Amino acid sequence: KYHKIIKGVCWNENGIEIPYFTYEQQPKFPGGTAAFKKYLKDNIPNNQNSNLEVIIKFFIDCNGKITDYEFIKKSNNPSLDVNIVTAIMSMPDWKPAKQENKNVGVWRTLPLKF
Repeated sequence: KYHKIIKGVCWNENGIEIPYFTYEQQPKFPGGTAAFKKYLKDNIPNNQNSNLEVIIKFFIDCNGKITDYEFIKKSNNPSLDVNIVTAIMSMPDWKPAKQENKNVGVWRTLPLKF
């Protein structure tokens, strides 16, 4: 009900009105957030009963492909870290982020708790 754009107007660099588009759009995993959570659960084996927190960031390029990653915080379990990297780098293509109606690459940070 609130915080939804009803309509808008955009202009190109020559001042000519063009069809409206959202200035900035975040990347989207195919199937949405629920599908992303399911993908992670299904693809990161976790046989530990521990309180581990891992933080990894990954790059989604302008075509929606995962092309890079970087750990911000690793677990104390090297095999778990390998499983996380494998799952991240094997993700299906995302719908890429957009700025000014053009596909752009973005970093996403993902905190994980085990």
